[in-house]
Amino acid sequence: MGVLRRDQSRNAPTSLGQAAKELPQPTKIALDLKAALPEAVTLSSEADAFNKITESYWAKQNREVFPACYVQPRSVEQLQKAVKLLKQEYVDTKHSKGQGIDKGLFVVKGGGASPALGLNNQNSSVVIDLAHFRDITYADDNSHVTVGCGLKWKDLYEELEPKSLTVAGGRTVPVGVAGLTLQGGMSFYSPVRGFVCSTVTEYNIVLSDGSAVVASETSYPDLWRALKGGSNNFGIVTNFTIPCFPSGDMWYGCNYTSGFQAPSLVKAFYDYVKAASSGKPGTFDEHATIPITCFGYTRDLGIHATANYLGYTVPPKDKKWPAYWRKSAFGSLWNLWSTAKVQSLLSAVEEQSAQSPPGTYTIFAVTTFKNDLDTLMAAHTAYREASAAGKRVEGMVLSLALQPILPQWYKNGQPNVLGLDDCNDPLVVAEITIKWDNTEHMELVQSIARRFVEQVDKDAETNRTAHPFRFANYCAEWQDPMKGYGEENLQFMRAVSRKYDPEGVFQRACIGGFKLGMDYD
Repeated sequence: MGVLRRDQSRNAPTSLGQAAKELPQPTKIALDLKAALPEAVTLSSEADAFNKITESYWAKQNREVFPACYVQPRSVEQLQKAVKLLKQEYVDTKHSKGQGIDKGLFVVKGGGASPALGLNNQNSSVVIDLAHFRDITYADDNSHVTVGCGLKWKDLYEELEPKSLTVAGGRTVPVGVAGLTLQGGMSFYSPVRGFVCSTVTEYNIVLSDGSAVVASETSYPDLWRALKGGSNNFGIVTNFTIPCFPSGDMWYGCNYTSGFQAPSLVKAFYDYVKAASSGKPGTFDEHATIPITCFGYTRDLGIHATANYLGYTVPPKDKKWPAYWRKSAFGSLWNLWSTAKVQSLLSAVEEQSAQSPPGTYTIFAVTTFKNDLDTLMAAHTAYREASAAGKRVEGMVLSLALQPILPQWYKNGQPNVLGLDDCNDPLVVAEITIKWDNTEHMELVQSIARRFVEQVDKDAETNRTAHPFRFANYCAEWQDPMKGYGEENLQFMRAVSRKYDPEGVFQRACIGGFKLGMDYD
């Protein structure tokens, strides 16, 4: 991805202050942006301010990348000016070289939670950091809220909770509004509202020519649909308008079991998904949150453990296990202990984030297959093999998380481009997460994640349970979720891109994010 990490050479800088002195002179476009927007641009030579922005990235590897500058617009007008300058630089470079910019010119940073290398930070590039777009505006009847793209979901929940309102949004503290929403997004309320992207009623977006438009079902409807899962391929969204609805506390928590019960938990997960997607009365409940079934290995302790997150958005009156979960396949498992209780949505988000502090080396990778017991067991075996392969990685914590995508809800909401319209099968999203201590193990850790995905995909092919969908929010930089949306959706997104960005600024100049694989003369 063209990323330079600090430790990649013997003389690499060991601190940001040292790095700023050793970096080459600021690029021409960085200086042009600084001249045009002095209060919004921070050059790498401005060490203290530069470092403060860099530390806002969640994953440590993205804190060790050094862009040419950060652009933090304070208004849509400043963002428009920055986009116009970047487009002109792209066009001038394209004409002078007779081709596009191979390594990209800029990336866009929303909340900064994605650990994938190159998606929200790039060495020597311009980073458009949307941190100052933090406005929250309510409709007169409180039916909708317009949310700035620089907010994290936690910020929004803190604002909504005193009003007894909520939205279908992210489930962990670090996650930003922009990245989750543009790439799909699952929420505690997905069983009733679908993917987060399918709830958005309006997008305020700055296009490649610097114009600012509002995309909705009746205004720029093709752009509106393409943004529902299409990532940052069409412009820079500044605000999202999404439904909000009355909400109070919920029942939520984690049920911990011993490692030897892992096969039983896999079987319970399979049985739950099979039953919940069967269409039989009482087997699906829109108040039951998406279960997150986890298997984790801690290298330093040498132990495997399991955890199962369950929630119910209408708290039971007796504050005990909801009848739906008690009667499910999960209800018969023996737990070492459970944190499940009636709590606020904000508290549930904080609990789910407790094991994922900021500032650690972390990677994600993901695959998808149809619900099948043999494939699920094979995925667990692949997780155990990955754990064994990482025993020499200092501080490694490796986990496998299984989540179902059920036909009862994944088509809810407005039309999106995720490619599941013709699918009627219950799917399983299998995500591997690896955290560790030292950047020198990056290559090994990446190879472990790749092998896990390759092995699970191979087993799914053998079992005839493979599915092309890849949940973009969990994808590694080497994965291609857009291809998994299907050829029809891919061609649709490419057509929308050519219509609103004919020169390919957000395909070639904006290198961050998952691209559409388009060619330009």
